[in-house]
Parts: sequence; C-alpha cells; structure tokens
Amino acid sequence: MSEPDDSATKLISVSLSRQSKRIHLRTRRFPAVLAVCLFIAPWILVALYYFGLLGRTASREASVPLFHAKPGPWGELDCFSYVTDPPDGFINSKLFPPADVVWTIGGGLSREALKAILDNAEFSAGDREQLLAGAELTPNQEWKLKPSDDQVINMTPAGRASLYKELVKYAANSRQIDPFIFEPKRLDDWLKEAAIDASTIALLKKLCYTHRDRLLLADTSVLLKRLATESDKHKLLAVLLRRPTFMLKLRIAPDAEVRELASYWGAGGRDGEVFSQIEPMRHNRGWMREDILMLLPPFARDRLYTYPLPDSSEIAQHRDCHWSAFNFFNATPDDRLTVPKNVIDTLDSEYVPVKDPTMGDVTMLKTPDNRIIHSSVYIADDFYFTKNGPSHISPWVLMRMDDIMAFFPAYENLSINYYRRKK
Repeated sequence: MSEPDDSATKLISVSLSRQSKRIHLRTRRFPAVLAVCLFIAPWILVALYYFGLLGRTASREASVPLFHAKPGPWGELDCFSYVTDPPDGFINSKLFPPADVVWTIGGGLSREALKAILDNAEFSAGDREQLLAGAELTPNQEWKLKPSDDQVINMTPAGRASLYKELVKYAANSRQIDPFIFEPKRLDDWLKEAAIDASTIALLKKLCYTHRDRLLLADTSVLLKRLATESDKHKLLAVLLRRPTFMLKLRIAPDAEVRELASYWGAGGRDGEVFSQIEPMRHNRGWMREDILMLLPPFARDRLYTYPLPDSSEIAQHRDCHWSAFNFFNATPDDRLTVPKNVIDTLDSEYVPVKDPTMGDVTMLKTPDNRIIHSSVYIADDFYFTKNGPSHISPWVLMRMDDIMAFFPAYENLSINYYRRKK
C-alpha cells in the first residue's frame, strides 16, 4: 500500500509493501540532487566535524560536567557522575544465602547491660523480654541473640541505628560492619529505574537506617527471603550492587603547560609517556578533554570501573584495598601484598610519610590507636583510586574521601595519612 501523491515535483516517493514489509524509495525528479543528499553531503559533514568546524558547541552542551575540580598541579578537571553495574553473571542470591539472624554482643557484658542496649533499641516490652530470655552466653563471654525476621523488620529506624552502632564493635556482625550504603536520592532513582515493585521498596526502606547523611542496609538476607522469585531477587541485587563513582577528564587548552601536566600525571617515572600522549592534543582547535583513565599506570588503567573475575583461590580472597593501593605502580601485581605483615613491611621500607599528597601517594585511614583500616591512592583534588573490600562484587572506582569514610560506620575519628613511594 502506498500513500497518495498529489505532488508532481516531489523529490522522493515513499511506499510500503505489505508483502515484503520493506520501505521503498523512488526518485521523482532531480536525481543529481538526490545523489548529493544521500552520498556526498554526509561526507562533507564528517569532514567539517573532523576539522573542528562543526559540532564543537553541541558536543560541549551534550556532556556538561557535574562540577569542576579545584584547579591545581593536576590541571583543570571536569568531573562527571558515573555508576558501575556488576556483570549480570555476578548477580546471584547465593551471595546472601537465607539464614537466621544472629547478633553478637561481647565484652563480658552483664545481663543488665545487655538489657540496657535492647532498651535503647526501642523494642517493645514483649520483644525485649523474648530476646533476653533467648540470649545465650558463650564460653568466651559473648551474648548471642537470635531475633525472628519479624522482630528485625519491625524495629524502628532510630532503634535499629542505635543497636547496629553497638553491633559494629564485634567482628562476628559482618553485615553491620559492611552494610550496603546509599545516598538517599540516588537510591530512589535507582529503584525507580529498575522498576522495583512498591512493596519491595517499602520493605527495603523499613530495613534501612541512617548513619550521618547516608542510608545503610545490613539485613539483606531478611529482605531477600521475602521476595518470591529469583527474578525479583536478581532485579533488587542489581540495584544494591551498583557503585557510584566519577569520571574525570583533563582539560587541555592550546596554551596548556603540557610539561607540568605530564610531570604530575606521569608520577612513577612515566612523565615522558604521558607527555607524548597529551602534547599533540593542544594543537587542536579549542580545548580538548583527556579521560584521566588513560593517564594512569597500567595496573590502575586496566582495573578502574571494573569488577574482578570471581576467583575461589586463597590469594584472590585477600586482593583487597591494601593490595590494590600498593600495586598501583607495579607492572606485575605483587601477591605478597595480600598478607598484612608484608603490607606493613613494604610501607616501612619503601614509603615515607608526606603532608601534601600528589598523584600516586598511598592514602591510609587509621584509628586513634594507629590501626590501619583502609588504603587507597591519591589521584587529584579530593579523588582517590580505591577498592572497598576483596570481594568480586566490589569494583575499582574513583571516590571522594567523605564517600570512602562512609564505608566504615564502625569507626569514629579516623585520620587520613599520606605515604609516598621512595624514588
């Protein structure tokens, strides 16, 4: 069937064949003009774009940065919000197998002290008495409490925050120590994007509690048990396992001090390599952007924004933040750095403390009693290369320090310490 055509001067006639379901184009007049439109004009547009005469303004408007980093020896950085999504094959409800909740509270507390903790958790009188009656004192003086799923779900947000602040003091409470952490607005957007049903969203938010300006979720297994199908669990975990990060792009103007930029980004003896990479860019018309991913050493460049492949080997279970930070400049990763003692020995023998960080400096979070909690690598301004935990569901990302510190709700008054590799 074809559209009626009452124009004798129409350039192209369009008809749709019922039999083949294909669109047919027929020229009416001006075949030379048609040839120009279809074959020559696109190449003219490509040439104009290539030589910078077309599309530069539109390109800028289409990629407006979220904000600009503070200028420094790293140059001018445009900062873009980005989110990593775990590979589909990584998402599996077996990551959080169904199990009864057990809370551990140690330190040789008396039953009266345990009762006070439960009072602060705002349990009803009946639930509190039931939890106390079922509490077991182990030989090493730890209390084991076994709440029902309903008791976990029905806690108040303030009560949950109060109790879990106590639970993070004890190593057995792994989910409270390492919860899912979200910015409230971002979580709402992700849930909407993934089309999670309203009842699941309501339950998730009921299980969340506030720490500083973040929402924390520790009771993932309780939440997953309430979902009927693997599809529902998969959809939810795809949201929970996302990681917010940043993309940084270095602005290179025709008058840029390329030698100085190469000296900064080429830390670790790579300034010649970085110079040859960015120097040609300043000869283009207007300023250009270079993704800083391309300026990092091979170890970081190969891993940033990626998730490690699942690996059940003993060594792989310890390729954590320290392994990632201390291998930053290594062409071949050193798996001896999966051992805490080797990390300390390497820090003592190969690094010196510094006050003003530069690209590639190892950055450690320490407790007031000098325990090392986390290692990352300083990149520029307030951005760090980090991997939060050894798990294959934890990617390598760029984060700001406030965001990194939010991953450690168990600790207060962490200090930030910088160390530079000796030349």
